[in-house]
Amino acid sequence: MRLDNEFDQLRQDREDLRHIILCKQGSNLIHFPVNLPRIIWNAKEQFKIKHNSVTDLHPNHVLDSLKNLFEEVSAIPGMQIRRDPLLMQARENSTWLFKIYLRSMLNTKSMI
Repeated sequence: MRLDNEFDQLRQDREDLRHIILCKQGSNLIHFPVNLPRIIWNAKEQFKIKHNSVTDLHPNHVLDSLKNLFEEVSAIPGMQIRRDPLLMQARENSTWLFKIYLRSMLNTKSMI
């Protein structure tokens, strides 16, 4: 059930990218201030993880960890502490594209 929800979210993210973000931008390149593939590569090197190695990760652990990461992502430090609905909406809007990027790079299949 949780994997189905993740798949549906990834599909929705793809549609949002195609029809909302990239159509308005006029280009299919988006630049982020974080080089996530490099961070993943560094973690694999540091912990000596091979591409085809067997893992003991459970999909629920990956999904829970990603959920916790999303709760901490904020464009403005300290913004997650306040519970003002307007600030929470601003936080969601400011991190929306970055969360799509994180979900695409750190999805359960890729992590396992």
